[in-house]
Amino acid sequence: MIRFTIITYIFAHATPEVVAFLVYALCGGKIPLPLTVMQILAVDLGTDTLPALMQRPPRQRHQSLIEASMLARAWGRIGGVWATLVMVLFLVSLRRGGWHLGADVSAGRCTMSGNRPRR
Repeated sequence: MIRFTIITYIFAHATPEVVAFLVYALCGGKIPLPLTVMQILAVDLGTDTLPALMQRPPRQRHQSLIEASMLARAWGRIGGVWATLVMVLFLVSLRRGGWHLGADVSAGRCTMSGNRPRR
């Protein structure tokens, strides 16, 4: 059971990352990306490494590693909820920061740390 929980987590946590890129691509870049590719890779390196350190022996050869029900749960239910929450919170934080749909997000310095540029 633990093996399926870890695999489900790995698939589910990737869903919000993919949804953010899809939203960015489908709206023609009018909604900015929450994270850069390098930031996502750094997060994935940390979060995907720890579950790999299991104390359990490997599965039997006849056991399936990935099942359709597990993927449906990971991508549909868990990943869908995470992706919705992440996108809503991201858009709310953008709106509170003064952003509006279609605003130019390509100019200016990167202030991902939360620091506002000096005027």
